[in-house]
Amino acid sequence: MAITRISSLVFVGGQFPLEMFEERDLFDGKLDRGGQVKIGPIGQFSYLSGTYRFEITPPRIDLKYNGESILPVPLVNSAKVVAGIIQQARGAVPVSGFGMNCDTVFDRVSTGVSGVEFCSRLVNRRLAELARGPSTEAMVKVRFSNDAMRYEVRFEPQAESRGENLLVAVNGHQAISSSEDLQHKLQIGRLQAFRDYVKALEHRILEVGG
Repeated sequence: MAITRISSLVFVGGQFPLEMFEERDLFDGKLDRGGQVKIGPIGQFSYLSGTYRFEITPPRIDLKYNGESILPVPLVNSAKVVAGIIQQARGAVPVSGFGMNCDTVFDRVSTGVSGVEFCSRLVNRRLAELARGPSTEAMVKVRFSNDAMRYEVRFEPQAESRGENLLVAVNGHQAISSSEDLQHKLQIGRLQAFRDYVKALEHRILEVGG
């Protein structure tokens, strides 16, 4: 079973002005007390006791959810609000990509082994021999394309647990042309395809561990 999960929706582009956005228009305006930071072009906002976050720097916008669900509806709805604002300013504010992300942490009980051991088993034996040192700790990345989505899946021992837990990070990236409507990237079918992929991947991970 996953012990923590963070999912996010990300817009990548040029210069996103902080003043374009009103943070109270997102997540029903349920900002945490003291959950606002504005420093120059950087903004960080926390909602519902840290369950949701809105973060903006000049080259990217992140909307994050910390909880069991994968890309829940409130996260998607707030991303649609952001997309609408960006869409109106496309001439002055370029956007080049849209990403869906899910980072999941599994403990030893779930996988049957530590994160270090799980990742080591994924690495080709000859490669591990070539790279050997006093200890060998592997990180594995897999990239592939599925329809209009480019996936990257990363397996690594979780640093915070000193490799005891396993971190699995899934990124689904879609390039955006200057003529595309951003709302198209937030279609229910695309979002559901990402959710389904993550759920199936996690099921396979638990099967391997078991």
